[in-house]
Amino acid sequence: VYGMRGTWVRTEDVEELKDHLSSLTAQIVKSQEPDGSWHKETFGSLKATCMAWLALRAAASSGLDVESASVEKTVKFIKAQWNPQTKLFDKTTGHGNYQTIYATASCLRVLYAMGEGNSPEAKGATEAFMQFVKTGQMGAAFLTVEGEDYLSAALVSQALLIEQDKRWNAWFPWISNELAKRQAKDGSWTTTACISGRTFATSCALLTLQTPYRLLPIMEQ
Repeated sequence: VYGMRGTWVRTEDVEELKDHLSSLTAQIVKSQEPDGSWHKETFGSLKATCMAWLALRAAASSGLDVESASVEKTVKFIKAQWNPQTKLFDKTTGHGNYQTIYATASCLRVLYAMGEGNSPEAKGATEAFMQFVKTGQMGAAFLTVEGEDYLSAALVSQALLIEQDKRWNAWFPWISNELAKRQAKDGSWTTTACISGRTFATSCALLTLQTPYRLLPIMEQ
């Protein structure tokens, strides 16, 4: 919203919004671990790290100060979570569960945007992730229960759009079709576990489907 100021944000609200965002940004920067991560002691550490990175990326694109944050350390931390056996980012989550989906999608979003889309970690995880959610252990459950599945769909779509090569071509038609099959008659999507309800799933589904149109100016490469 702040990044699109001057279009539909009222001028009198801009400075107040900037103050709040600057405080929030400073808190995120301050809470970064020495190895570049956020909340690494939790099972959702890679999701948290990705969300913090996205927030700082958007803040920097909007002209807010994030200078003391270490992007290089974040990339190094993420790469270290890659499992060469499974080719997924599952060192902290354990292989074969929902958290593997969210962790891998989060890591891919950061790596592709940081120019690491053709690294062994990103290439291997992209192929493994698509197999995992299409035909693998999670194939029958993906997008059926958990709200975070929809967030993962958006993150992977945004990541693969950057290279827009055969990986994108293998992913986007499939995910678009899967989302279309699950849309309710009123236009919404619904999940029943974790981030449950209609609002979050619908928002993430729309972000996914509209990825090729690059509607969000803040989603800079």
